[in-house]
Amino acid sequence: MKRYLLITSLLIASLCHGQTVEYKPLLEDGKVWHMVFEPELEEADDIKFDIFIEGDTVIAGQQCKKVYTRNRYNMGEVAYLEAAFEDERRVLVIDNGQKDAYVVYDFNLSAGDTFSMANVEDLIFLVREVRIINVKGIDRRAYCIVCQSDPNDSYLSEPQWWIEGIGCTGGPFDPDHFLKMGFSCYLKSCEVRGSVICDEYDFWNLNVQPNFNYDLNGDGLVDVDDVNALINAILNK
Repeated sequence: MKRYLLITSLLIASLCHGQTVEYKPLLEDGKVWHMVFEPELEEADDIKFDIFIEGDTVIAGQQCKKVYTRNRYNMGEVAYLEAAFEDERRVLVIDNGQKDAYVVYDFNLSAGDTFSMANVEDLIFLVREVRIINVKGIDRRAYCIVCQSDPNDSYLSEPQWWIEGIGCTGGPFDPDHFLKMGFSCYLKSCEVRGSVICDEYDFWNLNVQPNFNYDLNGDGLVDVDDVNALINAILNK
């Protein structure tokens, strides 16, 4: 009996430990995101650039990290991008020359929540799923985000992922980038003070298909659950 209780206690402790994932901050000194921009024209070469954090600043009384870009195709030119800070699992930025902050990430969101972004307020975003993934030995929360153009519209965009401590897989400070036509950008890798914390291959298994698919004629959307229910009803007659 004691052995059974011990095993049960260890199992419960293991499950509790597995469900407790410490929040990973996005903003850290020495963090670098290596990005690749793919031009719309097929004959054009990919453009590689970095986004990195270096130093602190105070804007309107708020302590912030300074965010820069560095291109890798023109003598490594560096340009100041914006200031950023974190507040209760939210990441906020202050554009260059401005004093007002706006939210780019909210890692308090849960599956099923909807929200809007400051730079695209006419669009609604949905948190389709939140899961815990292991990236190079570190457990992180991953948020599957899709764009819903209208709260009453069933069309959902291709999913993008927000990863705690890493950001959007399409660009850490441009989480709505997938709405921009002709703009294709992805995260090649991310490192902190020379230590790689992720690369593009870490996210290949993050495949979530929306629960909608085009019909055979390509002229409408079909709810897969409704189709499966109809098939089951026919088979069970």
